Amino acid sequence: MGEDEEERRPVSAAGGAPVGPVTLNVGGTFYSTTLETLTRFPDSMLGAMFRGPRPAPTDRRGHYVIDRDGKAFRHVLNFLRLGRLDLPEGYPELALLRAEADFYQIRPLLAELSRLAAERRRRRAGAVLHADVDGRERLLHFTVRRGPQDYGLSTCPLRVFTANVFCTDGQFLALLAARLGQAGGAGPCLGHRAEAESNHRLGHEAAREEGS
Repeated sequence: MGEDEEERRPVSAAGGAPVGPVTLNVGGTFYSTTLETLTRFPDSMLGAMFRGPRPAPTDRRGHYVIDRDGKAFRHVLNFLRLGRLDLPEGYPELALLRAEADFYQIRPLLAELSRLAAERRRRRAGAVLHADVDGRERLLHFTVRRGPQDYGLSTCPLRVFTANVFCTDGQFLALLAARLGQAGGAGPCLGHRAEAESNHRLGHEAAREEGS
């Protein structure tokens, strides 16, 4: 082992626990934190890992290896740092994060996730949806090149649909925008535009007339 690799290993106290900054390799994603943060909840799995006589296994650089979802661990670590759950609006992987919290046995985090899941169920049960749809025919004019220095004007009939959607369930709106975005690149669809502001989505969909 080289000197550089030896220097990267965290110094350990007499009881085997690391002293100073701790680097974790969680599913291939690296996080740097402190022992105090990791052991914030002593009865959790992380508390046991870094307070017990046998710390977690390390890789050749001294990074502690945890074979779990590296992306979800970001939110676990933020909860340990802040003492509260701070997720993006409409966070879609609540079930995965709950599974990770259960693995790490962080009971306060599990309680917060249960509360958030119950709140989402209540929102969906009382969600309000309103949509205004307008369909109009348009003519698309464009230039066609028939040969060198030979251009002609052509037209194509279009049917344009505009939908103004309001919903109190943000997850539904996010899913709707994603589905419309996928539709914009397939079939006879010529274009799609979705705009988001608060609880609104404004979508434009244009399709060729059949037989054109």
